[in-house]
This record gives sequence, C-alpha cells and structure tokens, in this order.
Amino acid sequence: MPFATGAGDGRIDLLTGVSDWRDYGRDDAFDSHGRWMRGPLHGYIYLHRNIGTNREPRYAPPELLQAAKKPIDPTAVE
Repeated sequence: MPFATGAGDGRIDLLTGVSDWRDYGRDDAFDSHGRWMRGPLHGYIYLHRNIGTNREPRYAPPELLQAAKKPIDPTAVE
C-alpha cells in the first residue's frame, strides 16, 4: 500500500491505483495471430487525504489525480 505526505502537513496520506479493463471484453480480446483487438486498458491514481492523525488516520473521499486537467493514466500508451 503506497503512502505519501503530499499535503505537507506531516500526516501520511494514501495513494491507490485502480485498473479499468472495460475494453478488455471476454476471452476474445486477441485475434488468432495474437493481435490485440480491443480498446486501450486504463489505470487511475487516487489520493486519499488523511484528515485524522498518523496514529488514528481518517481518510477523506478519494481525489482523482490529474495533470494538465486530465486524469493521470499510468497505463496509457500514445
């Protein structure tokens, strides 16, 4: 489980990653030659700010991390 102190307040926040495989389909994602036939797979990173203490953490609702007003997608290939 990754942790961060990105807010600069000394409290340990939590980062989570979520994969999105909606374009994967069932077992037919590859053709008979092994070529990918579906859309791109995606993943997203969320920040859960610690609004409690390090000893007794409480986490705010997750915030989708973005860069240039777009979700950070570590699995995207362009």
